Parts: sequence; C-alpha cells; structure tokens
Amino acid sequence: MNQPDGHSRICLCLTGETIQEDLETYRRYARFSDMAEIRADFLLPEDMRRLDRVPSLLPVPLILTIRRASDGGVYDGAESDRLELIRRALAGGFAFVDLEEDLGQPPLEREARSRGTRVIRSFHESSGPDPGMEARIRGLKRHPTDLPKAAVRVDSTAELCSLVDLYRRLEGWEKILVGMGPASLSLRILACSLGSYLTFSSAAKQQAAEGHTDPETLDTVYRARALSRSTRLFAIAGNPVLHSRSPRIHNTGFASLGMDAVYFPVQAESIEGFLRLAGTLGIRGASVTLPFKQAVIPHLASVEVDVPRIGACNTLVRSRGGWHGANTDVSGFMEPLAAASADADLSRLRATVIGAGGAARSAVYALRRTGCEVLVLNRTPARAEELAAELGCRWAALDRRGLSAMAESSDIVVQTTSVGMSPDDRSDPVEGYAFQGHEIAYDIVYTPPMTRFLLRAKSAGCRIIQGGDMLLCQAMHQFRLFTGKEFPEADRARLRTELVSSAGDATAGDASADDATIV
Repeated sequence: MNQPDGHSRICLCLTGETIQEDLETYRRYARFSDMAEIRADFLLPEDMRRLDRVPSLLPVPLILTIRRASDGGVYDGAESDRLELIRRALAGGFAFVDLEEDLGQPPLEREARSRGTRVIRSFHESSGPDPGMEARIRGLKRHPTDLPKAAVRVDSTAELCSLVDLYRRLEGWEKILVGMGPASLSLRILACSLGSYLTFSSAAKQQAAEGHTDPETLDTVYRARALSRSTRLFAIAGNPVLHSRSPRIHNTGFASLGMDAVYFPVQAESIEGFLRLAGTLGIRGASVTLPFKQAVIPHLASVEVDVPRIGACNTLVRSRGGWHGANTDVSGFMEPLAAASADADLSRLRATVIGAGGAARSAVYALRRTGCEVLVLNRTPARAEELAAELGCRWAALDRRGLSAMAESSDIVVQTTSVGMSPDDRSDPVEGYAFQGHEIAYDIVYTPPMTRFLLRAKSAGCRIIQGGDMLLCQAMHQFRLFTGKEFPEADRARLRTELVSSAGDATAGDASADDATIV
C-alpha cells in the first residue's frame, strides 16, 4: 500500500563527521532523495554544537537523530548532554526528531511539538520479529502526531515472512517499519509499497545501517518511489545474490515498457524458504541461481522438457497449478557461442567444460545436443564423473593429467566456476594450460568483464566470449517468460556495452568455487 498521502519516500542517512561532509553527500544524491536524516552522533563535537544551523542549509524535511551506542549508534557521552544537544538543535526547525522507546522526556517532546517538529518514537530489535511486536509498535504512538518506528533485524526468509505479516497487521497505520541486515534488502526496496512512511538509504560504501543501499540505486534500478500494492513482483533467489546484475537488466526492461513491475534479490538460506516468501509476497516469477538450480526441481508443478534432462532449473513462472520451471541458461549459453563459431560445424568440435555445478550442466547439455564431444574437468572428481555419466561425456580431475586431456579437447573451452570472479580477479582455474590460439574461450563470469582466463586466451589469438553476453541472452529469454514481451533492443545494446566494457559494482567473491553465478 502506498502512503496515506500517496507518496513513497527515500530518506538519505547522513553520517559525515562534519556538517560540510553531510551537505556534500546530500548534494550528490539530491535527485534521488525526498528526505534526509542527520545522524548527529557521527558528527565531531564542534559540529554537533552547530546542529541548529542544518535545517536552513538543506531544502528537504530533516530527521534529527543522535543515536546512543547502546542502540546501535556511536554517541557515547552523558545522557544529559545528549538531551541538551537535541533540545538546542530543535530551535533550527527540524521536521522530525527521533526519540527512543524508553526515553521518558515529556518536556522535550512538548518543546519539539511546539516548534512544529514531529516526534518519531523508535526501537531497534536485533533478535528478529516476535509475536508481541505489533502491540509494541502500536504502543509507541503516545500522542496523535507521533510516528512509530521499528527497525527489525531479519536473518532468514522465515523472518522476512514474519515482517511482511506485521506490515499487513498494521495496514492503515502510519509508521516506519524497516528490516536490518543483509537479508533485509528486498524489504528495504518494498518498504513503502508495503506501508512504511519511508525507506532509509545511505551513500554508497557508507552504510548507516546494515542492509542499506544508496538512494540512486533505490530510485533508478528498483524505482522504489513508484512501487505500490499493485506492482507485479519478480525476484532472483540465491546465496550469495545481493550483487547480481540481473535486477539492473530486468528493471530496465520493465521501465522502458512502462510496466508496473519490479525485480529484486532475495538472499535465501534454502529454496524452501524462498518459495514460502514468494507465496507470502505474491511473487509472480523468479530467477534461480547458485545453489538452488537443482534443489528447486522437486518443488515444481510443471517443467519445460529440457529441465529434467539438464538436471537444473533457473527460471520460475507462477501458474494456476503452482510453479512452472524452465532453463534459459542453455539458450543463453548457445547464442553467443553460435555467433562466435558461425564458420564451424559444432558437431565436429571437441570441448572442455571446467566445473560441474548447475551452470556447467547447462553448458554440457547444450554442447552435447549439438553433437559436440565434451570433456568435464572439476576439482572434485566425483562431481565431474557424475555429470559426465548423466550427460554422456568424458571427465577428469582438474589437475595436471586433466589439463593434458584438455589439450586434446580444446576447440571450445568453457569456464563455469567462480575462479577469477571479482575480487579474486587474478586467479585462473586452468593456469597450467597454454592456449594455442585456435580455441574459442568462453567464461561465464561477468565481473570483471575480462577475466585472467579470457585475457590469456585473447593474447594467444583465441576468439573469446565474455560472461556478460551469456548473462544478457539468458535474461532476455527469462524476460519473455515473465512478461510475454520482448526485451527492448535498444536497452539490450546499451546494457551489453556496460557489461562487457566495465567491471560495474557487482561482486560475488564469496560464491562457490564449483559454479559461477550466471544470473
């Protein structure tokens, strides 16, 4: 549900050591911010004493907050000094002042209200949502103009579901309700559409609270200001997944086509947990990535014919009977390869696939379907043997003997592990292999755009295929399954330039070394 006054608000938390630093940060994000919170507990003492000047310097409603260290802030001075700082700052005309749940200061509250400052009464809960939280939030409203605020730590999809339920029980109530922690990103994006007065954000790389993203990302990637109860929800489920580039792709398409839809990441502890959350939120479609591409299959009501043959599913679409599963990795993998090998008969070629995870399964299946002979190399030989037995190819350990076998099966070399992915971009999964120049070298890692594996191949004269090409191709197929529409070609060309020519912000250095994250 949108706010009672019809607006969704992005509030920028300012955590500089000086007022000047806060002003510069605000100017950087002014276009994407509707409000700002002055986290005065971060200020140096001399600037903290000049807080009353700040409202005249910023053209948006401001929240004054001096958070105690015991509540997750950094103020560690005497409580009497903190209260005096708040009282003196109120003279400047702040729109809001944040006072903690346990703070009993009627004179300070009366002074705030007399100056036209609205009291935000808040608590921060680090142990997750609990059954008594609804009554606790309602109890924060001690005056008709008070604005209750609860910031609740969420560490699992079960806790995300509980927080969504809490939003619904408080429907119609004006409140600030936000999640904390990395798992909370999805609800940070959806907060206002679920009924929160605002959603908080921080400058890039300056998180005021764990789980914040920057206001530019909230506004331009996720269009958080435009979301409403009627917005169609799509997601990407995985772990890790918070730095996926897929939201950028899908949300660009939604925006260009004028669709009221949003696509966001959900970092889930299990596929079962994600599916419960998807049911709670009403998610209509989802990308599935590491480590759930195989685990999701038993939960599907129907599948495309290739899914059981590949043994991996990367796309979910809600149907009347339940989830329908598809695999767009195969088509996404083959399109760039077909373009790079247009002068070759793939059925006459030999290929090596490095890795044995979900991405490798799709690559091997795609290559075998063309008649290509395939060798699977993996650092865990048992997984390579299992994949080879299922899809009818050869296998070897990723060691010296395996690299020797690779030399005889190297018309196409496909790298599907996360080795070489940022921030580990100096690594190469086949450092001991010397490219000869005849190979087509294909790396599904897209951050950085040019991995060490691809750089070595290119310097030897090989044709190369970058991971950004596969990412885009498989996403185009997913977009069609999600929406029934073609992805705008102009957006595709622009996004491809971004993905193959710049490293971007995505990092997935904590991904499994057995399977790179495609989506």
